[in-house]
Amino acid sequence: MPASAYDDPFLNPAIEDRELTFEKIEGLLRTRYSSTSDYYCFCSSWIHSDRLINDFDADCMVVIADPHEFLTRLATALDETTYNLTFNKVTYLDPLLLAGRSIVNLAYVKHMRFTYQFEHRLVAHPPEPVQQLETRYLDMGSLNDIARIYRV
Repeated sequence: MPASAYDDPFLNPAIEDRELTFEKIEGLLRTRYSSTSDYYCFCSSWIHSDRLINDFDADCMVVIADPHEFLTRLATALDETTYNLTFNKVTYLDPLLLAGRSIVNLAYVKHMRFTYQFEHRLVAHPPEPVQQLETRYLDMGSLNDIARIYRV
């Protein structure tokens, strides 16, 4: 999904977020950080949590047994030669506790209210800044050898 797609009040509270901005609060001073471009974002949790199932209104979950192979296939399907791909864990921040600090990479920063999600991301930045990307559907082929779907 494009990061811009998560800024939608019709999404449930576990998903709805302004991924392209973050506001730091120091007393009465507010500093808004904004991304210069939209980007694609694959989000996953690195732990199992029943709370995630409930918060995301999930009826199933995908357990990936070989994350490295999964990310390789995802990058290939996305066309890693066109996008600048990075993978990292998300850092959760309290906007009131950032005095003297600046935010470097918005793609891996979220408000502390999402801390329980223990998120990792594959982020794909386009070669040139783009205001808004379109949703893309990727064909990764069968994942039966590296992942399983479990109904909940």
